[in-house]
Amino acid sequence: MKLVSLAEAPAELHNGFNQVFGPACGILERLMVKDLFRRLNLKFEQVMPSFDFETYVNIAKQEFSMQTIREASKPYHS
Repeated sequence: MKLVSLAEAPAELHNGFNQVFGPACGILERLMVKDLFRRLNLKFEQVMPSFDFETYVNIAKQEFSMQTIREASKPYHS
């Protein structure tokens, strides 16, 4: 499976990590999500009582899309 396809299907990525790393996949996923948020200049806050990889990847995608739209709609000043 291509990396782009995995980004579109975080549940499949989670399942693959779980098969390879077992219980340690949760720690790795949390680190990856925090790094993803940092790279996208988004603030990571764990708002759910339990960490869910798919949910946080989707939140990052949604927030980055909204941030891009806000930036694009700002008036251009030269």
